[in-house]
Amino acid sequence: MAKTTTVPINRRALIARINRALYAQDEQVIISRGASAKQAVGDYWIRNNRKNYVAHKDIDLEDFARKLGVLQDYERLAE
Repeated sequence: MAKTTTVPINRRALIARINRALYAQDEQVIISRGASAKQAVGDYWIRNNRKNYVAHKDIDLEDFARKLGVLQDYERLAE
């Protein structure tokens, strides 16, 4: 049985990868600060910078990065 090795990617590097992929759409990942913001939009959310609105709220960084194609199968988010 082959052992699969995964490479840990830290949270800051993953957010930078996602932001580079979203740059063409004028969007970026925002980290919520404060309890009311976390309750309203979640820990991480996507803001459209041109129109200044919430494009996606309460995103899971690892799943979102995989959908964008910036996180490979052999990589994982380091906790």
